[in-house]
Amino acid sequence: VVMWSPYLLLDAYVRNAYPELAAIGFAPGVLWSIDRVLRTGRPVFVCSLALTTGLLLISHLPTALIIAPVAAACVAGVCIVHRPDAKAVGLVGLGAGLGVGLAAFYLLPAILELGTIKIGNLIRGGFDYHAHFVAPAEFGRLELVLATVVIVDVLITAGMDGVFARFYFDRDARLWRR
Repeated sequence: VVMWSPYLLLDAYVRNAYPELAAIGFAPGVLWSIDRVLRTGRPVFVCSLALTTGLLLISHLPTALIIAPVAAACVAGVCIVHRPDAKAVGLVGLGAGLGVGLAAFYLLPAILELGTIKIGNLIRGGFDYHAHFVAPAEFGRLELVLATVVIVDVLITAGMDGVFARFYFDRDARLWRR
């Protein structure tokens, strides 16, 4: 359902914002890795967190800035619900730090050379976000598009729900561990 969201379709087919699209694709990996590290504490998930964090940072820094508070909220939520030990929380910090280390070849020049670029150009001309709001005259057309997207999302969700239910209930119990 997420893959059919209008924003991702806009990224892929209109804006051609492939780095942002890739970073959005790595974000669930970061959140999943955080959850697994906090619940299990296994080193393989620390490596997974480092890899997905590094790839997220290399792909698109503004998306990484958006995902960072979401990841912090994920850590807080899992800590409240599952009460992991302090070692597991430290492993999350280690994994995130290793991810930043993996992306250092990209992050350090980006930070050190920030003064040499004209960052203000990102909010001028065609990049000005004020020019991309929907005008009130377009609300009628927008409602039709949104209604169509909702109908498609419901159909996709219903179809995927059936596929998931069949996969989950028809599985061989010996192949799965809990």
